[in-house]
Amino acid sequence: MNLIQFAEKVLKAEKRPLTALEIWEIGYQKGYVKQLKSYGKTPWSSIGARIYVELRDKDDTVFVKMDTKPVTFYVKNLSQKNDISKPQKEEKNNYLERENLYHERDLHKFLTYYVFTYNSIYTKTIFHESSSKKKFSQWLHPDIVGVFYPFEQWEPEIREISNDLGTLSIKLFSFELKRELNLSNLRESYF
Repeated sequence: MNLIQFAEKVLKAEKRPLTALEIWEIGYQKGYVKQLKSYGKTPWSSIGARIYVELRDKDDTVFVKMDTKPVTFYVKNLSQKNDISKPQKEEKNNYLERENLYHERDLHKFLTYYVFTYNSIYTKTIFHESSSKKKFSQWLHPDIVGVFYPFEQWEPEIREISNDLGTLSIKLFSFELKRELNLSNLRESYF
């Protein structure tokens, strides 16, 4: 079985639109992975890429792209038979029960992953608890600082000229991470 057949099998079994990552996770849980010939280090990326190529190159593909944020895929013949609606939003009760699952510091790794993967920004968490400056310490330190080195993408000749001129440019970033923003804490968090 290849990744396209794997994705089709999972989507037909689930009978709902799924992201590439969800396709992989569900197929993995159901044991379909044992039937795959190979899948690499990031199979969910490979699944998404293969489905995109199918959609681009083949008119008779079995897949259809359903939504864009996040991108979900579905099987064409099932999408015509069933009335697909977007999943209902979680009820307020469930949100309140899950609200205390994550602390702000637990979310740092997700932001770090995102900014490194999509923007090549190297980040470091600032532990303001260990600061010797106690007055106004909540505003003194950001949660995460980051640096972007554009010269990593430069050609060797451009780096050489930049070194001769003495101008290696870098970009510094400061991130303040909040678990939740609403009207009651928006002003305080922004300023």
